[in-house]
Amino acid sequence: MSGGWARTPAGSAWKRERGFGVGAWVRIGRASQVSGASVRALRYYEDEGLITPGRLANGYRDYCPSTVAAVVRVRSLLEAGLPVRLVRELLPHLIGGGRLLRRAVFGSL
Repeated sequence: MSGGWARTPAGSAWKRERGFGVGAWVRIGRASQVSGASVRALRYYEDEGLITPGRLANGYRDYCPSTVAAVVRVRSLLEAGLPVRLVRELLPHLIGGGRLLRRAVFGSL
């Protein structure tokens, strides 16, 4: 996956390329296709508290574009060798493409 995990794929072009309409949410199968994570991995990420998809009245998971973007970040961090525990701690600091994390580590640059 080019571009690295630091870039948040939240732009409208990213959404259109992946089948999201304005304000669109997708079910787990489409979220799997878009993010590259298996359905099983998506359920695991939820169980571990790494993502929180919405739920429909019938109990189906429903993923918004920002949750799918979080899945892409999670996958990148796990593929880089970070343990789930550390990924869980880092995720809140990665909002905005990692700007908060860079600020926390390097100060205001």
